[in-house]
Amino acid sequence: MNPMRSLLLTCLLSTPAFAGDIVVMTQNQYLGADLTMLAAAPDAGSFNAELVSVLERVAEANAPERIEALADQIHAKDPHFASLQEVFAYTCTDLAPVPPGYGCTDPSIAGAFNDHLALTMDALDAKGGGFVVAGSVTNLDTTSLSVIPGLYGIPFYVNGVPALLNVIDRDVVLARDDVALFGSFGWNYATVATANTPAGPIDFDRGFVAVDAAVGAQPYRFVATHLETRYPDPTNPLAPYIQSAQAYELIATLAGAPNHPASRVVVAGDFNSADVDAPLATPFGTIYPPYMQMWAAGYHDAWAYKPGKAAGYSCCQAEDVANEADGSYERIDLIWTDRAPSRVRANVIGYDEDDKTASGLWPSDHGTVVADITY
Repeated sequence: MNPMRSLLLTCLLSTPAFAGDIVVMTQNQYLGADLTMLAAAPDAGSFNAELVSVLERVAEANAPERIEALADQIHAKDPHFASLQEVFAYTCTDLAPVPPGYGCTDPSIAGAFNDHLALTMDALDAKGGGFVVAGSVTNLDTTSLSVIPGLYGIPFYVNGVPALLNVIDRDVVLARDDVALFGSFGWNYATVATANTPAGPIDFDRGFVAVDAAVGAQPYRFVATHLETRYPDPTNPLAPYIQSAQAYELIATLAGAPNHPASRVVVAGDFNSADVDAPLATPFGTIYPPYMQMWAAGYHDAWAYKPGKAAGYSCCQAEDVANEADGSYERIDLIWTDRAPSRVRANVIGYDEDDKTASGLWPSDHGTVVADITY
């Protein structure tokens, strides 16, 4: 064999095909219901009725079955990092002794009370494990809400029986267990949407969590976030300011946070903002959408480097996730990198009819976005 050819063959065999590759995922797990009407309830009676209705819809959305399907996606794609949003936990405490089938065990709502993170990790462990929780940030958290002195949570009645509901929402970073983890940081954004409900003001916090790690010898900072919707209050024309301020805080924080000089930064999550969003001119100044801010700050939308012109729509299915045909119409689940990749293989999964659960539900109201990025 020609010596030069032999040397080239040896190099090819001893060098990984994509030495700089990283596989990342963003997955909105879906809380199970729309909270818009709950936040707008005008009085205690309508608030209680809507809260029970929300719990009924969450129960019907069958989190255990859906989370199993979402865990299948994580297991199949085996990403180095996964950004999970709307990782909810619902708990219920009866405020009076009741027989089985009443209060928190009422069949219409009992299925709502699950910890979605525990379901995710249990499902992954059952498939062989391979993932750890590398970081998380708690967003909505009713455990600090005290309407009844000495009790924390949201008091409500179901069929006349008093109970106490607690709800926690988290953004979570999962890392493959062969990734070297160095630490994490994160917090809730300063600007948040607040609903003045009969149970008291409830802040719908959003946040981010950043994980410092290494894939092989390459350091990374992987960031998970979930920004507010563009119009959390449809009656307020300035409502887009909330998600805009959150994006600004995220960008400024990452720009100012100490980091390894060779680290690559990847930001993944539900931005509730798309490349078609336009600035909003107001008497108080222009509100710039998160997508535009990330682009202007020098981040690269990984999907834009994918060959071809697939739309990449990832949102949204119907509230009950039981719609027959895929209803995705916008691309708001995004993966950003702080430098231009040389190659990206990306796709949206979980939105084919074959991906539905045994009872005919979509795994989430969002598709899951996966990107294999080479620099």
